[in-house]
Amino acid sequence: MNEFALKVKRENYPLGLTQELADQLTSWEDHVSALIQSTETSSSLSWIKADILLHLTTKFGEDSLTKISQEINEPISTVANYVRTARAFTIDRRDPTLSFSHHYNASFSDSYDEGQKQFTTDNRYEWIDRASDEKYSTRRLINEIKDHKEDKPEDASIAPTCDFCKIEGHTVQKYVFFCPTQRGASVKKMLHPDCFQDIINYIEEH
Repeated sequence: MNEFALKVKRENYPLGLTQELADQLTSWEDHVSALIQSTETSSSLSWIKADILLHLTTKFGEDSLTKISQEINEPISTVANYVRTARAFTIDRRDPTLSFSHHYNASFSDSYDEGQKQFTTDNRYEWIDRASDEKYSTRRLINEIKDHKEDKPEDASIAPTCDFCKIEGHTVQKYVFFCPTQRGASVKKMLHPDCFQDIINYIEEH
């Protein structure tokens, strides 16, 4: 076990409300304050996780995401989403009044160069400011960005986003999945060829 791991032993992080903490919640205001603090802590931990993953890609390369996703037992798409969000918003551009999910969804207001691993537009900052000023829920933010994109003429230079890994790329294409047991029901997904194959492999294994 390395030195960093020794500093963050699992027993230091309870999996629920301990009796000691519960005894301190005596009023309505105590409960409200505790809930606000737990929300802020959750958001902070998400950012720390995202920054660790981004740092890992800087040190070991983008291909390390596949390996780390296996080692921490999380889907590669989830890991990629953390990295995308950390890359989209440096610490000084993060709004503490909004959730990590707000920032993640705001990042899709911009186009992303998969080859250079960088955003080519800066619309996300305006959307975060608007979400903060107008108290957007994550769902409203998603819908507002979607409506805004639909109102703009399509730009062929902007790569589509994969519905699986949430990463843009010009290799993303439409796939149609059919379910013979549901009277031929189908669902359309925009996917990278590799992501499509990952889904097929999962179906075959399960």
